[in-house]
Amino acid sequence: MKKPLILITAFITASAAFGQNAKSTGITKTDVQSWIKNQKQIQQDFNEEGISCDDIANASAQEKAKAESILKPTGIAAPKRIEKYAMINQCAALVLAENGVGS
Repeated sequence: MKKPLILITAFITASAAFGQNAKSTGITKTDVQSWIKNQKQIQQDFNEEGISCDDIANASAQEKAKAESILKPTGIAAPKRIEKYAMINQCAALVLAENGVGS
């Protein structure tokens, strides 16, 4: 009985020791409200600049600079505007998919 208990305890300890914490973008309620209010305009501006809304986190430095200038007046707070925008987009897509919207 002791061996399985020791094995389980060792596994839990190892998992906790090697687990990684996800980096936080610091999204606030105001950031989400600003995204909701300005999403159509942001998407239009991104399209005009040739920036992909879906892959903005992996964009080139030049595209990120353009995206930053587009996002600045929208109310999504600095720092990490681009990361916040990307995360809100991802979460919104998941919520829509779970609810069967767009199918």
